[in-house]
Amino acid sequence: MDMPGVTTYQPLAKLPLSYQVIPGNLDIILRCRKGDRQGLKRINTCHRSYDPLHYILMFLTGCDGWHLGLNRTDNKKLTAADFYKSRRQIRHEDFNIVFKGKKLSQQYAVDQRVKVEAERLDWVMIFMRLS
Repeated sequence: MDMPGVTTYQPLAKLPLSYQVIPGNLDIILRCRKGDRQGLKRINTCHRSYDPLHYILMFLTGCDGWHLGLNRTDNKKLTAADFYKSRRQIRHEDFNIVFKGKKLSQQYAVDQRVKVEAERLDWVMIFMRLS
């Protein structure tokens, strides 16, 4: 792929061999370079910045994604399934980037479904340990 004005390619991320990568894990690994937070930082799927970091082209403003601290109006926990159902609603008065991304939107939908199923499986595992 030729890009005008680009003569060399730089890696987007580097992972040291000693850093553990779990197969099937969807976490994002960031390399922090400024301030006192230098080094690697793991952003898991329950972090509020996971969606804007993973789908930079869809969430240019960096709006928060689903995270464990979200509550509904009745102060009950907002599940990932409910959050992403709301994101996928068609609202004629608002522009929704989720429907305009073509293949990126398809990947987003699949990843969010995986996140919802992982949350449900985690709940089952916790429930089984308690009983």
